[in-house]
Amino acid sequence: MSDRIPSTRRTSYVFVDAGHLDPCIRELDGLYDQPHEVDYQLLREHEEAERVFVYDALPIAPTPSQNEVQFQQQFERAKKRLDRIGSIPYVHVRPGSMVGEGKRRRQKEVDISLAVDALTHAFRRNMDHAIVITSDRDFRPLLKALVDAGTYVTLIGRSPPEELRRAADVFLPLEPGRLTAYCYPHAAKRTNGAIVHIMERYEHNSTVKGFGQAGGVRVALRLVHQGTPRRWLVAPADGGPGYASMRPTVAARALEFNLRDKIEWDDDVLAAVSELRPTAAEEP
Repeated sequence: MSDRIPSTRRTSYVFVDAGHLDPCIRELDGLYDQPHEVDYQLLREHEEAERVFVYDALPIAPTPSQNEVQFQQQFERAKKRLDRIGSIPYVHVRPGSMVGEGKRRRQKEVDISLAVDALTHAFRRNMDHAIVITSDRDFRPLLKALVDAGTYVTLIGRSPPEELRRAADVFLPLEPGRLTAYCYPHAAKRTNGAIVHIMERYEHNSTVKGFGQAGGVRVALRLVHQGTPRRWLVAPADGGPGYASMRPTVAARALEFNLRDKIEWDDDVLAAVSELRPTAAEEP
């Protein structure tokens, strides 16, 4: 199955259950050994959506393990984060509240807010395609109602229950490849994230690890400043597997690889790569 939503000039809105997305991001942190944060502008670009609605929770009271000062600091950090997300064009934050501790910790008001917004936009014909990012089985009635209202529904989630998948028109797994398309590592500052050079595209017959396909893969390499040490961003160009259908601006941020450790290259390609360096004018 393609990792992209079929493009038919539909008006798409994305509804994000941030409580589902956050643990997936923490797994990504461990996978690549560095912290990541969702860039909702990248998410909107990748899903080719008109608007993104983010449903997240603010803490409303200290947990038993917190004192009042610690709780206030946590609250201020969470509020600033949501304010920052809400300042992104075409991205709207719908804050709920967080109660409980540990495994009993849960969000309040988030699920109902997401459902009300999605149905409102569907019935008003503001959108004809709803992209819902969650794995919560409680959203099954919502997905069925959207489909019954004539709205195309795509579910994106990490291991959602089968009945939730069946309620949507299309299911796309929330795998590391898609997550990295939504995120930028904290080390990748925007001021240093501009592409300074685009290499030639190489046809080769080596295995590209991480994309699960060998032979005849056309790969575009982009050298991106990410502080020290420099890293390479690698994404297949149009027609290849994996990230082939991403827009170039999104693909350039999509996934970090160390060339020698992560990809088996032909020697002539490695030689060409080793010779390519940014000029003095391109240095940050």
